[in-house]
Amino acid sequence: MLHDLIEAFRKNGCCICYLIRKRVHKYMGDFLYEQVNDVGIREQLRKSLGFCNIHAWQLQKLGDGFGESIIYQDLFETIINKLNNIYESNNMLKTFIKELSKNKNLDNFRDKNDICLICKQEKEWEEMYALSFIEYFHEPIFKKSFQNSFGLCIPHLLEVLKKCKDVKLFKGIIRIELGIMDNLLKELKEFHRKHDYRFSKEGFGKEGDSWIRAIEKIVGKGTLL
Repeated sequence: MLHDLIEAFRKNGCCICYLIRKRVHKYMGDFLYEQVNDVGIREQLRKSLGFCNIHAWQLQKLGDGFGESIIYQDLFETIINKLNNIYESNNMLKTFIKELSKNKNLDNFRDKNDICLICKQEKEWEEMYALSFIEYFHEPIFKKSFQNSFGLCIPHLLEVLKKCKDVKLFKGIIRIELGIMDNLLKELKEFHRKHDYRFSKEGFGKEGDSWIRAIEKIVGKGTLL
């Protein structure tokens, strides 16, 4: 795990975002190749009605139409069965109409507390990497790599800080992040300065994409492939 985090620090962006994206990509490939016909997985997918919008379209981009057709045939049969039952029963119809006003649309077809399978995995991986971040923070190679990196996006910074039990550790992580963010702020200011017509001929250096990195710093990279 230490090696994974050190390697991720060398990449562009938040190390936890990077590691989760990497895992999601592998998980999706393995899922389509090995788990489409898994009985337990298929039952989970029926309960959650497949995947959330983002992960459904990410899977589509992998281009395995055959594997996905198996999943969606199953999901369509599940939805059609639910709608037929609602259509045929006045009591179920009244309940369904009442629930429509309270839930997001697809939640009316999902079993309660069942969410996208990949979202569930992401949450578990996020938890694991946040705890590992705290575990290795005092390792000299880890701390140095952290200081010289993009750092953490704000959502993952807060996730890590939430798990800190030690005030010294809490402050140590914030101190490094403040240094990283201060450098990014200086780059943003330089980016602004060079948009002034008086300095526009200077050309852009590393601050040229500072505005993109600032977006990622605040909201994270997400799991788009």
